[in-house]
Amino acid sequence: MIALPIAAALVALSFGVHLLVRSGRRRAWHEAVWGVAMLMFFVATGALVLGVADGWSSTEFRAYWLFGAVLNVPYLALGEVYLLARQRWAGHVLLVILLGATAWASAEVRSAPLDTSVLRTEEARMLPPAPWPSSTPTRGPPCWCWGSCGPPEGCGGGRSFGDPSTGRC
Repeated sequence: MIALPIAAALVALSFGVHLLVRSGRRRAWHEAVWGVAMLMFFVATGALVLGVADGWSSTEFRAYWLFGAVLNVPYLALGEVYLLARQRWAGHVLLVILLGATAWASAEVRSAPLDTSVLRTEEARMLPPAPWPSSTPTRGPPCWCWGSCGPPEGCGGGRSFGDPSTGRC
C-alpha cells in the first residue's frame, strides 16, 4: 500500500530537480515552474507516506492538502502559460498573482479548523480524510447512477458519495 506513494515521491523529486537544473541552463521559465510543481507534489506525496505510515498529524495533513490539492495544479498551469504565451510578461504577471494567491492559500490552510479526531482513525490511514466537517458524508464508494430507468434508490442522480453509516449511496 505504501510502496506506490514512496515511488511517486521519488520520481517527483528526481524529475523536479532535473527540471530545475535544466531550466537554469536553458533559462526556460516553464520548466522552472514545472520543477517547482513537481517538488510540491513530492512534499504532498511525502506527507501522504508519513500519514499512512504512522497516522496523520495536523501538519502532515495540511502539507498534503496545500501542496497536493490546492497549489500544484495552478503552478502546472502557469508553466503552460510560460510555454504557450507569446509575451513572457503575461507569465510574469500571472506569477505575481499566483505568489500572492500562494501566500493567501498557505495562511488559510494553516489556520483552517481541522477535526484531528478524524485524522487518528484507522480508516484515515488507508485514505486521506476529507477536510470538511464529519457531518458531510466523506466515506464510502462513489455512487454512479446508470441506466435509463433513473437513479437507484437513495442516489439523488448523477455522482454522489456513499453514506458511511449505512454503506449505501
